[in-house]
Amino acid sequence: LGTTSGLAQPTSVLANRGEELLSRECAMCHATGRRGESSQRAAPSFAEIARRGDLARIRRALESGITSGHPAMPTVTFSASDIEAVLAYLGTIREP
Repeated sequence: LGTTSGLAQPTSVLANRGEELLSRECAMCHATGRRGESSQRAAPSFAEIARRGDLARIRRALESGITSGHPAMPTVTFSASDIEAVLAYLGTIREP
């Protein structure tokens, strides 16, 4: 994966930034590492989200605003560069 086309940042830099964003914005409910369980039972870990979803679908969800079936999830808005970072991170924790 070397670099992303639009941002020309090494994937590792983007992935680190994505991990920081998810840790800051989402870790109160979702586990952010390769392993571990989320603190909220209904909140899937990001490793699970990366495994079960295709990154194009995840991109669309991030771009349009994430919706969930439960009211406890806050509205989270990511910039285009934040989305690239989150996707880079999800790509690193996705297990084949």
